[in-house]
Amino acid sequence: MSILNAPRLVLSAAAMAVTIPLVSQAALVTWDGSNANGNWGESANWDSDPALPATGDDVRIGNFATSGRTITLQADRTIKSLDLGDSPGAGSLTATVNSSADTLTFINTTSSTAAPVYTSRTSDGRPVHFSPGLVLSDNDAGTNGSYTAHFRELGNSSGGTNFNGAITGSAGDTWTVEFTKASARSAFRIFNTGNTVNWRNTSADLSFSATGAVGSGSLTLNGGITTFDTADHYTTAVGNATSFSNNSQINVNSNTRLNGTFNQ
Repeated sequence: MSILNAPRLVLSAAAMAVTIPLVSQAALVTWDGSNANGNWGESANWDSDPALPATGDDVRIGNFATSGRTITLQADRTIKSLDLGDSPGAGSLTATVNSSADTLTFINTTSSTAAPVYTSRTSDGRPVHFSPGLVLSDNDAGTNGSYTAHFRELGNSSGGTNFNGAITGSAGDTWTVEFTKASARSAFRIFNTGNTVNWRNTSADLSFSATGAVGSGSLTLNGGITTFDTADHYTTAVGNATSFSNNSQINVNSNTRLNGTFNQ
C-alpha cells in the first residue's frame, strides 16, 4: 500500500500580513489661541496642537478676541469647512482672513444649508473680510462633476462677509455657490473678478460690487435680494443665463447692463 504525501501549505506570518492603509478621520478643530496672534500656522493656536487643521477638518474660530483680528494663513491651506464667530447676536469677532498670495481650499462635495462650507455667526457691525482666493474642490482630478458649496450667514451683521479674492472651482468641475441667511441684516458682498463659479441666491442679501464680478457663471435668483452695485458706475455684464424663481428681488445700478437669457 503506497502512501501519497499530500502537499502542505505553509503560511508564514509575513505572508499573512495584510497592509491596511490608515485613513485620516475628519475632526472638528477649534481655535483656542484666545487673544494670541492670528497666525494659522502656529499650532499652539489650535486645540489639535501640535497638528494644524488638515484636509477633511471642520475648522471653528470663535470670539477669541474682543477687537478686530487678522487671521493670516501663512501658506495655502486645505480644510472641509470654516465656521466663524459664536452664537448669533453675541459675537465679538471681527475677522480679516489674510494672505492674498495664498489660497484657502475647501474639499467638500456634500455641504448643505444645515452643514455649510462656510458659516458666519458674527454680530452687527462685525464684518468678515477674505483676501485670499477661495478654491472649491472635489479632490479628484480624474472625475468631473457638478457640486454646490453652501455659504450661510447665521448672525445679524450689517457688515456681512466680504470676498476680496476670487472664488474658483476645481478644474473640470462645475461649482455653484449658494448663499443663504438666517437673519434680516446679514449680507454677502463680492468685490473681485476672476470668479469661475455659478451663483445661486436663495435668501441672502447678495451684492456684486465690482465690474465683472459675476464672471462667466450663471445666476439663479431663488429668493433674497441681489444687487449690482459697482461703485465706479461702470458696466456690469451677466453673460450667462439668469433664472428667476420664488420671490426674488434684483437691484441694478443705472449703468448696469444685464446680458444673456432670462428665464422664469
